[in-house]
Amino acid sequence: MAHTFTTGGMVLRWFRDGFCQSEINVGSLCGIDAYDLLGHEAESVPPGCEGLVLLPHLQGAMAPESNPKAKGVFYGFTLHHGKPHFARAIMEAIAFAIRRNLEVLEDLNIRVSEIRSLGGGSRSLTWSQIKADVTKRPVYTMKNEEAACLGAAILAGVAAGIYPSLKEAVVKMVSLKSKLEPHPANYEAYDQAYQRYRGLYESLLGMFAKD
Repeated sequence: MAHTFTTGGMVLRWFRDGFCQSEINVGSLCGIDAYDLLGHEAESVPPGCEGLVLLPHLQGAMAPESNPKAKGVFYGFTLHHGKPHFARAIMEAIAFAIRRNLEVLEDLNIRVSEIRSLGGGSRSLTWSQIKADVTKRPVYTMKNEEAACLGAAILAGVAAGIYPSLKEAVVKMVSLKSKLEPHPANYEAYDQAYQRYRGLYESLLGMFAKD
């Protein structure tokens, strides 16, 4: 399956650009990606972010809610919560959105046994592990991270006669980089956090509708 959000990884980019200048500066000086620093910080926070949850709808909600009036919301933070909590909450929220889509597919009797992660977010093993733990499915990252470019290359290869079929082109051109297995020890914490995520969205539907 392919999941579609109006934001997704853009939420973490928004957070980095607006609130993480120190990570940007340190990364520039040390030759480290600021996203890697944020991932390292997020690893210091336990699954579920100690009650902090995010609705990542900074440009409305798409599949499966299809609600253009939905907004981004951080809920449950206290004086105890710091930047690492917010970074992890963003990563968890995208994983919750993926889980929500998987549940809809399961309601249609479509079983998804694995997740393949592409794009910039797939470079973060921390984030990929969160996706695996939240969805309870293995997550594969790909050697070619850019899905659109790879798809175009596959179609071009078939059109040019380099490959006899799309299936053959995919076999030759798609390569796996890593596989992250879900950790059952984190299931309970993420089940509870996911229910908070679902409940928060349902609770705010009336307010979203008024905006």
